[in-house]
Amino acid sequence: IKSSDVVLKIDSKNVKGLFRRGMAKSSLGFFEEAKVDLAEVIKLDPKNSIARKEIAVLKRKILEQKKTEKANFGGIFSRTGSMYDDKEKEREHKKS
Repeated sequence: IKSSDVVLKIDSKNVKGLFRRGMAKSSLGFFEEAKVDLAEVIKLDPKNSIARKEIAVLKRKILEQKKTEKANFGGIFSRTGSMYDDKEKEREHKKS
């Protein structure tokens, strides 16, 4: 990624640099960032079929990632009690 960043500082429209950085980010799991780079590649080179295919793959990976996050973290706050539940139970216990 660093090498691509160096190239892109010199020429921000360098298709090869954008493509390589996008692929590197994708391989590291930074799917949203990779998608941005590859979308720029397509904007600069509309006939780049490899970038188009990779964007399609990234869209699927992003959806899978969101499903996994939802399964792992969905409802996490509804399952845990309020931070004041212990104090409320203690008050009720004192009343009885």
